[in-house]
Amino acid sequence: MNRFLPKGGTMAKVIVALSTVALLASASTASAVTIEELLAQIAQLQAQLNALLGQQGGGGTAAKCTFTRDLTIGVTGDDVMCLQKYLNAAGHQVAASGAGSPGNETTYFGARTQQAVSKWQAANGVSPTAGYFGSISRAKYNALMAATPTPTPTPPGTPTPPGPVGSGLSVSTASQPGDSLAPLNAARVPATKITLTASADGDVTVNSITVERQGPANDSSVSGVVLLDENGLQIGISKTLNSNHQAILNEKFTVARGTSRTLTIAFNRPASGTDGGSIARFAVVAVDAGSSSVSGSLPIVGSSITMNATLTIGSLTFQKGVNDPGSGQTKEIGTKGYIFTGLRLTAGSDEDVSLKSITFNQSGSAAASDLKNVVINVGGTDHAAVISSDGKYYSASFGSGVDIKKGNSVEVYVKGDIEGGSNRGVDFDLYRLTDIYVVGKQFGFGLTPAVSSDQNDSQTDDDGTLDDDVNPVWDAYEATVGNGTLTVTASNAVQAQNIAVNLNDQVLGAFDVDVKGEPITVSSIVVRVSTNKNDSNVTEADYTDVKLVNNATGAVVAGPKDGSGTADGQMVFTYTDAVTFPVGKNVYVLKGKLSTDFDADTLVSASTTPNSDWTSVRGETSGASITTANTGTVSGVSMTVKTGAVNVSVGNSPTAQSVIRGAQAFTFANLIFDASNSGEDVRFNQARVQLHASVTSDVSNCQMFDGTTALNTGSNIQNPSTAGIHELTFTLDNALVVPKGTSKTVAVKCDISKSGTGASAQFSLAGDEYGSSAIQGTGLTSGNTINPAVASSSVSNLMTFSAGGTFTIAQEAPAGTRLALAGQEIEMLKLRLTATNEGMDVKQLTLQLSNTASNTPADLIKLSVWDGSTKVGEVSASSSDSGIIVTTTGLTVAKDTDKIVTVKAQLAPIGNNESGRPGHLVAVDFDQVNQNGLSTTYGIGTQSSDTVRSSSADTASNGVRVVRAYPTITPLLGDISSSFADQSGKPLYRFSVSAPSGTNGVSLYKVTFQVSTTSDETTGVSGGVFTTDFSVTNLKLYAYTSKVGTTLSGDAFAANPVNQGSLFGSSDSVVDGMESDRATTTDFAIYFNPSNTSASAVTSAESLHIPAGATYYFELRGDVSGADTGDSATVRLMGDGTWYPAIANTSGGTTAYDDAGFLAGAINYGFATTAPYVDAAQAGTSGGTALTTGSNNDAIGSGDDFIWSGNSTTTHSGSGGGIMGPDWYNGFQIPGLPSDGAEPKTFTL
Repeated sequence: MNRFLPKGGTMAKVIVALSTVALLASASTASAVTIEELLAQIAQLQAQLNALLGQQGGGGTAAKCTFTRDLTIGVTGDDVMCLQKYLNAAGHQVAASGAGSPGNETTYFGARTQQAVSKWQAANGVSPTAGYFGSISRAKYNALMAATPTPTPTPPGTPTPPGPVGSGLSVSTASQPGDSLAPLNAARVPATKITLTASADGDVTVNSITVERQGPANDSSVSGVVLLDENGLQIGISKTLNSNHQAILNEKFTVARGTSRTLTIAFNRPASGTDGGSIARFAVVAVDAGSSSVSGSLPIVGSSITMNATLTIGSLTFQKGVNDPGSGQTKEIGTKGYIFTGLRLTAGSDEDVSLKSITFNQSGSAAASDLKNVVINVGGTDHAAVISSDGKYYSASFGSGVDIKKGNSVEVYVKGDIEGGSNRGVDFDLYRLTDIYVVGKQFGFGLTPAVSSDQNDSQTDDDGTLDDDVNPVWDAYEATVGNGTLTVTASNAVQAQNIAVNLNDQVLGAFDVDVKGEPITVSSIVVRVSTNKNDSNVTEADYTDVKLVNNATGAVVAGPKDGSGTADGQMVFTYTDAVTFPVGKNVYVLKGKLSTDFDADTLVSASTTPNSDWTSVRGETSGASITTANTGTVSGVSMTVKTGAVNVSVGNSPTAQSVIRGAQAFTFANLIFDASNSGEDVRFNQARVQLHASVTSDVSNCQMFDGTTALNTGSNIQNPSTAGIHELTFTLDNALVVPKGTSKTVAVKCDISKSGTGASAQFSLAGDEYGSSAIQGTGLTSGNTINPAVASSSVSNLMTFSAGGTFTIAQEAPAGTRLALAGQEIEMLKLRLTATNEGMDVKQLTLQLSNTASNTPADLIKLSVWDGSTKVGEVSASSSDSGIIVTTTGLTVAKDTDKIVTVKAQLAPIGNNESGRPGHLVAVDFDQVNQNGLSTTYGIGTQSSDTVRSSSADTASNGVRVVRAYPTITPLLGDISSSFADQSGKPLYRFSVSAPSGTNGVSLYKVTFQVSTTSDETTGVSGGVFTTDFSVTNLKLYAYTSKVGTTLSGDAFAANPVNQGSLFGSSDSVVDGMESDRATTTDFAIYFNPSNTSASAVTSAESLHIPAGATYYFELRGDVSGADTGDSATVRLMGDGTWYPAIANTSGGTTAYDDAGFLAGAINYGFATTAPYVDAAQAGTSGGTALTTGSNNDAIGSGDDFIWSGNSTTTHSGSGGGIMGPDWYNGFQIPGLPSDGAEPKTFTL
């Protein structure tokens, strides 16, 4: 040992010479190393070397031991001595010298043996590591010894070289903290810094540092001296100054080889004093490094610290926290996440503070190994606790700190898992005030905390009290570690069931065993089995091979036992096997074999009374005797004894049906073999059935099938030869086995002659007329003959033979006519395909263009047929409009079922030099057409393989109206208020119009609104009609390009409103671009910016273009007058109920309108026309008349309320050509615009 002292001190140096050991690696003991301790370390290292040289995996050099019992503290015997020898040889030394040391092993299991066992358990993965040598440890020991060959012993006396210890430690001054103030109650005030450097040849353990207070200050100015590491964390505990003004900081620490550590000497100030102005300095006067030599110039004196008694710094108080358990509790081993203690830390009102670290003192008797996963939680965040070398201090540091605002609090608690330490205590006290390291945020001084209320109570009775005068300052409640617990209950995991006789492993009962805290070993278990019948034939000999089985693993844990005695009418089974039950809830099943003496339907149940039937119950970890948690009798569910039993019946499927002649392996019947109530599996080697057939030769190659397995093959295949009712006995060369508790379905299959003459055939069960031998089975376990109960068949499964199937086609729920965009693929119709008597593999479907008056083949690119999402056929359009044959692949219809298929059309594009025509009504239908006298629509029968042709009638679908683009209307009624009063420009209706992308957009020419009012007051009578003063007039329509929320912006027209033209006279004599001369005066037509009332007024209106992919927004406004309570108004955008008729020419003939080359070459075209033609069409006037008459443009009829263009080849906008291009339509079928108008908006006062 080397101890370096300053001048005036003493130096003692003891050199121990060892023949084979120059330095010791394990010199970090709890105090200065003595000769005796060095010798003990040599012996320990020698034993470890012997173990390493002589074994691998923990086997050790000792002879193999035989352990037959649990070993724990207080046990004596030769097995204990053998265990000690094994531990010493395996490197887990019981003692370095004296009793238990190598060569001095004893027969007593004491605390040292327990500690050695704990270390061995930790090294070999045995959990828990409590030092109790039970069944888990025995199993690990046996496994290690079995895997390890017997080593060659190391000759005694061979020295073991330890790891190197650094030969020297140098001490030097570091950059000092600087002169500063130390106010009252400050903590960890830095005073002196030193640097310690270890030699390169080994680590150096520092045993202590001696610090001396110097200068004119008094010792009373210092409440304690502490040592801080490089991160400002305290090493060890604070020390007070002795009569020599010195404090010895003796918490050991290590300086790694070739490295340096800079440490700080700091001190704590008392809470009160009158020492202001006094100055103290702190000098390091001695460093003890054990066997390592210490060099350097001592003393090292730090900065001058001036004591301050006037500065008020922050403060921190603490009290019992909300998470504290509040009482001493007993917790069994295995408890997880238990909160041992809790504090509330509160910052004072002077400054915010920062919590840097906290240390709790575990003063209970529990060892550090008894606890796992200990954390210190601060403000809801877990921090792993660091354990001191003696296992008694648990600390956590918080880096930059946990801030606590002045006046605020934070909760702190200690939480962990209890792994061992039965009957020991766990007590996390706060030993010193300064174990809470907290720093003021404003002044930066460490603070000495205070208790919130000094209770002046004994601080050793573990009653959760605070006292700042004695240690510990927080005397926490102590938790007592209890033993494990064992609870036995009836198990729901194994349900009541049928059990067989004369069969092993039948379930007699089941129990849940719930173990907490530690594995528990039970040396003796008694289980009783009883029945509900007092049957003298049943004796103890009728119970055999009864055992207790782990339900999860299938392992037998106790038994087997045969019946050996009864008590109170119960069979008693006593198991003396020592059973170790692991922690957790597990199911254990009692299984056994019952003889054939048991009557059918006997109820069997198992029971046990744990507190008396389960004896010698001991915790594997604690070694303590344990009493089972429940005291009453635990009875399992009852099991029902069943002998072999089977019910045989004819299944409900297949039912009577028509079958195509020539069918192969057709299922005539399904026989149900039901062993649900059987006590054993049943085997059948034959089965007898009846065949009813007028001509038996129609049926051949009859077999029974269990799934896909043929039960009778080869010469056992049946070929009936007798007409009428014929008995068939099936010999099963592949036996049918029906497991107990299940049922099986056996199919009877035969071939049907294609050229047969009989009308039908039916299979049924051979009934009572054949006796019990009709179908006979054998119990697979008992070997007993089992005669099934054969049920009379009530199933109608008569199969009628037919020469072939039929194939029909019909239209499925035709859709109404609708608008369709040119160029897209669209559904045209759905067809229902029906196969009767046999399935159908459809090969061809024939289609046609059915509305040839309004479409041509040029309107289509291709047609396709779809089975769900799968395309099964496709054909390109041709010049023909009928007899279009679609070849299909993979389109099948099951026997006697329907299948819906979809016919889609790829529409031709519309535009310059394109083949599609706007306004065409394209309809596609099924076409029943024959070639050479045969239908071109047919399928192949799946049974007969014949060609089956359809004879169904043509369908008649409604078709689609094809345009280049169409508008979509969306009412926006929620954007405007439903209440109103007298107001000019009141918003009455709002809607949007969207144009599809990829087109030329859409254009609008005219919209119509219905505005109806009601009033509960009249002002007179005019023309026999009551009049009112309530009215809505001066309707104006506004168009916008944008909408954000409910706000409209961006004028869509040259000027808003769109109907503000100054010269447009209508029949209502109001020049407002609006007409109201319809059949009802509630409908008002809006034109876009008409400009005059001359003969050409109709062409002076304009069209509004909405670009592709755009949405425009429209709002109708009007002036409201005369509104009062009881008045209301309803406004809606009107639609058109029918498509407009073809327009006659100016000569009154039927020639279509001359479009002057519209759509590349067409001369006369009657499907799309100009806006004025559509507007006038419903009046019955010709287009020519409409062009020359400027009045009554808004015709009295129901086909011109909404006029729009799909812009097939050009963009229509403005007046003149903008409305005269031949590509305009009415509002029939527009999405969002029903025939009777869009959703109405109603206003009330």
